[in-house]
Amino acid sequence: MKPETDRQLATEDFEHDPRYAISLREAWICVAYWAAFTVVMVVIAWGIAGNRDPEQTTYIIGFPEWFFYTGIVVVGIFCIVPFFMIKFLFTDVDLEPRPGQGPPVGDSAQPQVGGTHDVGGTSEGGRS
Repeated sequence: MKPETDRQLATEDFEHDPRYAISLREAWICVAYWAAFTVVMVVIAWGIAGNRDPEQTTYIIGFPEWFFYTGIVVVGIFCIVPFFMIKFLFTDVDLEPRPGQGPPVGDSAQPQVGGTHDVGGTSEGGRS
């Protein structure tokens, strides 16, 4: 009988969670967004200033034309796009270990509500 390696044990103990598929899809959306941003920036900058003599550079509001369109217009547009990506393409996912349930009873990592520590500083010795 062949001894099991750590990798095999980790694979056997792995519990598939549908949130992994959602996060993978959203990661690929982010990679596509980044790639589109990079391609648009390079194409516009290279297309405007790539083969032009520096003496022929035109200026818009004091910026070289290529910089105005790539550094201001495209960046401005691509700062608005993530809002719509999140609104229409991303899924709100519960981050609890077991969807629909709270943490296990007796979990010491959870903060105590109504404990003896005075956070507001209104008990004895605190300023009022």
